[in-house]
Amino acid sequence: MKKLPQFKTLDELVAFWDEHDFADYIDEMEEVSPDEARPGYRQTREYDFTVIFWRETADDYRAYVPALPGCEAHGETLEEVTTNIRQAIKIYCEELLRRGETVPEEKEREQFIGRLGSVQE
Repeated sequence: MKKLPQFKTLDELVAFWDEHDFADYIDEMEEVSPDEARPGYRQTREYDFTVIFWRETADDYRAYVPALPGCEAHGETLEEVTTNIRQAIKIYCEELLRRGETVPEEKEREQFIGRLGSVQE
């Protein structure tokens, strides 16, 4: 299992995940209880984010989080991309907090998802 590096900037975090596979680091991303936490540990909090999923090809699913620039994932199945995007969100938010930044909160808004058919002039 590979060691997860420390990131100095959000750009470094985004660039790292563009080039690496989450599966290589999953064991290192386990939850830590407050009793086991190191000094400065913050209690966990739940966040809700809009996640956009789509299928690129038959075995290439993609997802991204509009509120977290660069937070993207892919997988061979919908289940795999869902697991990967959850991990990406967790790591992204942990890195923001580690750097003393706040995690963005989405405002509730009405959303529409659909498909636009052919458009004629």
